[in-house]
Amino acid sequence: MQILHFVVLVATFPLVIYRIWRLWLHPSIPGAAITAFVISLWFWVLSDIEYIWAALPDTLQAFQLAAGTIIVPAASLHAFVLSLTTARESFLRKGIRVITGSALLTLTVVLLISATATIPDGSPYAIGTISNQTPLIAATIITHAYAAAIFAHLILLGLRTADQSPAGKGMRFLTAASVFQLFPVIHGGIWTPLALHLAKPVPPSHYLLFQIAPGLAAPPLFLAAIIWPPWETRRNARRELQLLAPLHRALEAQFPDLGPPTPRGTRASERVYEWTAQIQDGLSLTAQHRNIPLDTTQPPADDTEHAEAIINWLREESAPAISEAWLNPPPTMTGAQWVLALAKAHLHATTAMH
Repeated sequence: MQILHFVVLVATFPLVIYRIWRLWLHPSIPGAAITAFVISLWFWVLSDIEYIWAALPDTLQAFQLAAGTIIVPAASLHAFVLSLTTARESFLRKGIRVITGSALLTLTVVLLISATATIPDGSPYAIGTISNQTPLIAATIITHAYAAAIFAHLILLGLRTADQSPAGKGMRFLTAASVFQLFPVIHGGIWTPLALHLAKPVPPSHYLLFQIAPGLAAPPLFLAAIIWPPWETRRNARRELQLLAPLHRALEAQFPDLGPPTPRGTRASERVYEWTAQIQDGLSLTAQHRNIPLDTTQPPADDTEHAEAIINWLREESAPAISEAWLNPPPTMTGAQWVLALAKAHLHATTAMH
């Protein structure tokens, strides 16, 4: 177990540095929350190493035995998910204050109780050592009840917000992980300490069904919830960049000052946003140079035919008389979707020539 902890600490240390670096470059509430989550988890694993735990003061040893180290990661995860699922900034800030206040209150209570506990001989893994320690049992139940409440709220947030977007898929993974994590939190952190204190044996099958099995299933799902949204967002952004590139180059050839060079290290999603805006600017500049009327005939009702007509006009090929109103997205599309449709029509027209 000690070797595994060392491996985890060494393997995840670059992630800790990366998260701090990303937060420095792009400060945000979600970034701060996930960085706090990663850092607190790293120190949680560090405190589980026996010689590190043995060097801690008695109060912190009791705090660690009572699983007090779960409070900050749970609160950070809660804040991260809330920041992704809340649109209103005022509501988000109120939620962050509630999360911070409840975490500080729980930390204070658990630390005060831990200070009154007598530290038994043993290691940070031996839950049986707290069976006759009423303060430690109380602190353990408080920390796990706090964590259980957070996981229950995460499940509710996931059920409300999960959809087909990258963030929505991440919420699906997080919801599943929270469901699995509830079992070991309640069984291992609430029921088992009470059972040991009351000298009631816990059947081994209960450990397997309610603690070990769901405890093994939850971490991969939590990892997927963190990794999947940025991975899919980056993948989708790269695909969109490939689609936008030919149309962007064509307009940039006509208007060299269309947009400033993209700084090195810019995210793919940010480049998509910039290129979309530059393509829209290029279309407007083309319309001004060609002096087309503001509003004459109606564009085709079919969105594909509409996009093809704009591209034919842009390429100065056979096209119906259009107006500036044609450049606006149809009612069924957003501005970004419309630019992607134009880019697709441009790519199809360019490919057909060859």
